Amino acid sequence: MSLVKNPDFYDAGKIHVRDITMWNAGTSSTLGTTELFAGNLDFSWPTLTLGTIKRWKSNPAHHIAYIPTGLGETFLFNDHVYPLNNVKVRQAIYYVVNRADVSISGEGFHANTFSEFPTGLYAGLRHLWLGSNAEMLKEGFQPYNHNPAKARQLLKSAGFTNRKGTWYTSKGKPFTIAITSPAGWASTNLNASNLASQLTAFGIKATATSVEQPGYWTNVTDGNFDMAWNWDGFASINPLGALGALLIGNNYVPGAKPGTYTTRGMGFGPNVTVPGVGKVNLAKALTTDEALANKTKIRQLTLDFAKMVNQDVPILQFDTKDSQTYWSTQYYVDWPSLSNKTLWDTAGDTPQETVVLMMEAGFIRPR
Repeated sequence: MSLVKNPDFYDAGKIHVRDITMWNAGTSSTLGTTELFAGNLDFSWPTLTLGTIKRWKSNPAHHIAYIPTGLGETFLFNDHVYPLNNVKVRQAIYYVVNRADVSISGEGFHANTFSEFPTGLYAGLRHLWLGSNAEMLKEGFQPYNHNPAKARQLLKSAGFTNRKGTWYTSKGKPFTIAITSPAGWASTNLNASNLASQLTAFGIKATATSVEQPGYWTNVTDGNFDMAWNWDGFASINPLGALGALLIGNNYVPGAKPGTYTTRGMGFGPNVTVPGVGKVNLAKALTTDEALANKTKIRQLTLDFAKMVNQDVPILQFDTKDSQTYWSTQYYVDWPSLSNKTLWDTAGDTPQETVVLMMEAGFIRPR
């Protein structure tokens, strides 16, 4: 697709580029990476591995920025799969895993914004609506810091046993978990491998497999997984909308008739107990609540639903994604400084529009 400069645009004099060609790299970062290094792309945002990033930065005409997004990264637990339908087991997995290691495993030398508390909200929304770490601790939120001893305690309380370094479920079978991530998304595959390695080292036999897209997303929607990588937050600026996108969109999606569902996703609920609210149907409650306009009510309900996520841990939340954004000055110069937050921060969620905004502001011109 090509965007051509409009000579009738009221500020056309500021735009120094005749046209923009946008390529669709599909669901793989491989094509974008290849074209970047071939000099066929001037601006792109594939997720590259550590070695590839170092190779990119070795050229003085190549540049990179890490831009915060409105997308959190998480692994969904399938609440229809034994023993992941046991909250003690899900909490134990939190204590087994060093989530900061999972985060940095996908990004090389750059760490995304770590999710200190599982809440279902990405970092920007979490700080805005739930406050500081100290305030959240005061409210009773658990950070689930890496604590293998606590994990062992929880598994034993759920009837699990450990024999010769291997964990067995209360049914006497080895505890195994299949972890999946979307093929072609390099960082998510590395996240899954790191998670599987940590669980296996603890005595839970875990495997990491990448599944081709779009079949991967069909599996997630249909609930055909044990643990599956996914987004949380979905760039929503409404905290209840963000929670709804996670807990409805990836979960029980309501059907045409009341009480029916088209897909089950992670199978959490659909009726749950929310602190301060009581027992509710997730889809019905969040669909209603996200339409509220009263800030005080929104804040209280955000707190209540985030506490529910923190206690029941239907997801293994580990970070808020920073978009790896690449540009080259081989053919185009006068890119805005990274200190220009007004322009660069939009690249986290809308990179295509960012280039247009930069040009409309008088930046980017041919050599």
